Amino acid sequence: MADRKQDGRGMVKSRHWVARGWRRWLGFCLAMGLGYWLAWGGIPGMVHWVVPAGMAQVQPGGVKPIAPSASQPTPTPTPTTQFPLNLSLPPELERFFSNRPSMSQAAVSLDGQPLFQVAALDIATGDDPAADSVSVQARVRLIESRLNRIATRGFDPNTLAVQIAWENQQPVLIVNSRADGRTYQDTLLTVTDLDARLHETDMETLAQEWAATVEAALRRFQQERQPTFLRHQLLVAAALFTMAAILSLLLRYWQHRLHQERDRLAPVAHTEPSPLTATDRDTPPTVTTTLLQQQLQNRQRRSVLAIQQLFAVVGQVLLWFSTVFLILGLFPYTRWLQPLLLRLINIPGRLLAIAALFYVLMRLSVMGIDRIFTLLQEGPEWSPEQSQRRALRFSTFASVLKGVAVAILAMIGAIVGLSSVGVQIAPLLAGAGIVGLGISLAAQNLIRDIINGCLILLEDQYGVGDVIRVGEVSGLVEYMGLRMTQLRDTDGRLITVPNSSITIVQNLTKEWSRVDLMITVALTADLEKALQVIQQVAQEMRSVYPWQALILDTPQLLGVEHLDHVGATIRLWIKTLPQKQWEVAREYRRRLKLAFDREGIAIGVPQQSVWFHSRVTPLPPDRMTPPGEAQLSNYP
Repeated sequence: MADRKQDGRGMVKSRHWVARGWRRWLGFCLAMGLGYWLAWGGIPGMVHWVVPAGMAQVQPGGVKPIAPSASQPTPTPTPTTQFPLNLSLPPELERFFSNRPSMSQAAVSLDGQPLFQVAALDIATGDDPAADSVSVQARVRLIESRLNRIATRGFDPNTLAVQIAWENQQPVLIVNSRADGRTYQDTLLTVTDLDARLHETDMETLAQEWAATVEAALRRFQQERQPTFLRHQLLVAAALFTMAAILSLLLRYWQHRLHQERDRLAPVAHTEPSPLTATDRDTPPTVTTTLLQQQLQNRQRRSVLAIQQLFAVVGQVLLWFSTVFLILGLFPYTRWLQPLLLRLINIPGRLLAIAALFYVLMRLSVMGIDRIFTLLQEGPEWSPEQSQRRALRFSTFASVLKGVAVAILAMIGAIVGLSSVGVQIAPLLAGAGIVGLGISLAAQNLIRDIINGCLILLEDQYGVGDVIRVGEVSGLVEYMGLRMTQLRDTDGRLITVPNSSITIVQNLTKEWSRVDLMITVALTADLEKALQVIQQVAQEMRSVYPWQALILDTPQLLGVEHLDHVGATIRLWIKTLPQKQWEVAREYRRRLKLAFDREGIAIGVPQQSVWFHSRVTPLPPDRMTPPGEAQLSNYP
């Protein structure tokens, strides 16, 4: 009854923990969703809401289009591909069927904000990929230097105007402004046919869009350096920092709660007895199965805590990185740091993200394997002994599968990480295949160990907790893997046996065991009475506690096995639970000795007859030495 109450309380605690776990997961998902929304969606949206309209990006079309004069030639229409049906072809075939030259593109920026994309012909045809974009980069640097010169001149915003002039049938953007009492007319760029092809429009429309974009960018450049605007941005930055600090404190509190839960589970994980390595023979099968399930639940809870702690750390990093990134973009003097920051964390960020992703996948795979084997163990039709055996076998399978799953995921994660940083995976895999082939030829014993280990697991030859005999060694199986099996013998020695050397194995504790007793009685004893006493002692032992739970069937008295000079040897079989045959045999011998003493049945002892034969003539009686006298002999 006490065990049932404890099991009931354990089930109630388990259900209560599951309910609390769902509530924690729901709160965690809501908190992380709110944090990510504020970091990537809500905060930028509020920034665009609180920032004045003059700060925002002006869309193309804000400047009235300037129509070409009658003296200016009509722009030449953009040539199209000569291949019919507008099919999408590979670049090599596209160049063959089209008169479109190969080109590169790059963005023109002002104050760290990209304005538009320009195109230029590729001037490199060699094997150096870094030289392909020299022409477009030179064009971008030239345009940006002109923009910066115009912006830093301190022009009057009321006199700023971007006009379009036509030269050689191409529109040219000209910036008119007045600064320091002087009027400036700066040529900014020429809109080319490649630019129009890149944006899939005509040169005149593209020139009007770029003129509006350039004028809005120059006005914004001057407006963002006004004291009123800077004070407003400081308030926005303070609000962002405050919100980030509040969310960080919430995440920190959550981390503290997770640490407390992990510290509470740590002593239980270190002090709980493990039936897989030191099986207590006095422990009932139901208790062993319960211990296995409790350990499995404890491991799953620790895995969930590890994943939650990782999410909390990642949330902290993303939160503060997003806050710093947004604050840097609020001020024109620090906006140039945004692309630099993105370039600095590009490769480390990818590697850390991939590592975190595959760490979570490893934890989830371990939890999934444990959960699957837990469901397989919950079969009500199994007996307690079979349930214990199944639980031990499933635990061995689960440990092996978890190791294989973690190894495969680690390998895939390494490949994905290398490919993300630009490493060519195909030559690496080919080299790894060659190296693997060489290693496989050199490590044939290891391969045989793994293959034989898989067969042992699939055929269920033995499992963790069984007592086996392999060759000349025997002991309790403490660890079982794909490469080796470790046994603990009666002297406490740990014996490691490679799986490839296991050809014939004797499992002494699979499903049930047997006591095989050879009892020798004296030749002078009453044999029928001895047989009756041996059978009676076995029957009485099977009917009393606790031996009635250990003996599975009626003891079988096979009869007289053989006769010799020692006595009559009687054989008895007793079927017991796995690993209980030694306890039953010791107790039965004790009871049988007491019964033999009561009935006067002697144990057989070795008997030997000695015959003396001599050819020497015996001495007459008068020459014999009298008793009690010593006769001295003088030797020559």
